[in-house]
Amino acid sequence: MNKDEMDDLARVLGEVSGEQVVHGVSITPVTLERLPAFARAARPLVAHLRAMDAAAGEDFWFDLLEQHTDEIAHLLAAGAGVSVESIRQRPMGEVYDLALAVFRANEDFFVRRLLPLLGLAATKASPSAGPVSSSGSAAQDSA
Repeated sequence: MNKDEMDDLARVLGEVSGEQVVHGVSITPVTLERLPAFARAARPLVAHLRAMDAAAGEDFWFDLLEQHTDEIAHLLAAGAGVSVESIRQRPMGEVYDLALAVFRANEDFFVRRLLPLLGLAATKASPSAGPVSSSGSAAQDSA
């Protein structure tokens, strides 16, 4: 069996077992054990995205890469279960492939489960919901 056939076999077996092998790294969903490191690394990236205004345009990607390279490396390392140095030493094409694989491996949790919950929580905490009395019901007009 040649290298290409072995790579194809490894990819198929990985997909069947729930893991994906990308550039020699086995990508699986983030575990509870790795979640704190993943969240710590993601926090400044999320803050940067929240602070972004509409005028940022396409430059915001360069700002994100320039200002948060260390957090990106830590996020990918935690997501892929490898060392930060392993991420830092890879060519950008491989880093991109790993980032995409980490996202895909965790898409169900982060996109389909967590984001809707965060949206619901934000809606409930929205000031447009009106004042709430100490009993938890909406305050009556006091005129």
